[in-house]
Amino acid sequence: MLTNLVNLAAEKARDAAEEYYKLQNIDMAIKSLQAAKDFNPRLPNIEEYFTAYKVHELAAKKSTWYEFLAITDPEVDTSIIRRQYKRLALMLHPDKNPSVAADGAFKLIQSALDVLTNPEKREAYDSQFSSKKAKTADSSWSQPRSPTTNDDEQFSRDGSHKATTASGFRKPNPPRNHRSCRKRYSARVEINDRDGSRKIVITCNGRDEDVLRFGAKDCSFALCYDFFFGDNSPSVLRCS
Repeated sequence: MLTNLVNLAAEKARDAAEEYYKLQNIDMAIKSLQAAKDFNPRLPNIEEYFTAYKVHELAAKKSTWYEFLAITDPEVDTSIIRRQYKRLALMLHPDKNPSVAADGAFKLIQSALDVLTNPEKREAYDSQFSSKKAKTADSSWSQPRSPTTNDDEQFSRDGSHKATTASGFRKPNPPRNHRSCRKRYSARVEINDRDGSRKIVITCNGRDEDVLRFGAKDCSFALCYDFFFGDNSPSVLRCS
């Protein structure tokens, strides 16, 4: 049961990332996608999603065409530029990448290829940015940048959930129980006052069945919390 729930949480976080992208909130899209990967590292096409979001993040930063192709040296040969383009195109082509961000990202790297493989266009482009050195591109397209938001701050010391505009999380209400045939499932949150670690304990007919553990600064906790409880607050136990 727990495996199915975690996989569902991963899919929900991935879908949330897509919605954030549609709202042009690329930072939250990347953060939600990282949470999806934390839940299920084997989620289909997860690296392709990251690649598409990374390209749009570079566009938002007005990065150079070299950075779009993950090239750090603006003096590289055209063959290397084509090789980098081909590597990314295989991940970004809309036929292979199901993300809503794929089509736009694919067109962006096509534009980069068009400029950097045309001698005249490249010379004019390099002259335009001669005073600006190419920034160091991220060597790992599968990993998003570390989130800057501390999700621990969304949970007060008494265990209540604080709603925030950035994350869109709601303040929960009474506990929700899950029933299946004769089994009755419920969940609770336990918070360790010493190290700030947290865990969600799933019970079946009053007995502990599964446990999801989170570190003090684990951003996946907020999404998992919202998945299990929604508008219903669980019982919160504090441990020392």
